[in-house]
Amino acid sequence: MGKGSKDVESECKSAPWKVAIAALLTRRTQALNPWIAEKLQMGNPKGISHYVGRLHSGKISGQGLYDLLDRKIEV
Repeated sequence: MGKGSKDVESECKSAPWKVAIAALLTRRTQALNPWIAEKLQMGNPKGISHYVGRLHSGKISGQGLYDLLDRKIEV
């Protein structure tokens, strides 16, 4: 994906790639919203659930990236 710590700092809280990663983390790991919000600099931890819900309902972009990451990462 080519993103690094500078991108985490400089891109908006709801950047599609951040939301896709947050959605994948919530689905595939035991990572909690506060941890995800801190590491991806996504603001209020309650916002994670909001962004992920909007992603899955098609209200924000990033579902294609989420699907791609989901297929590439084997658990």
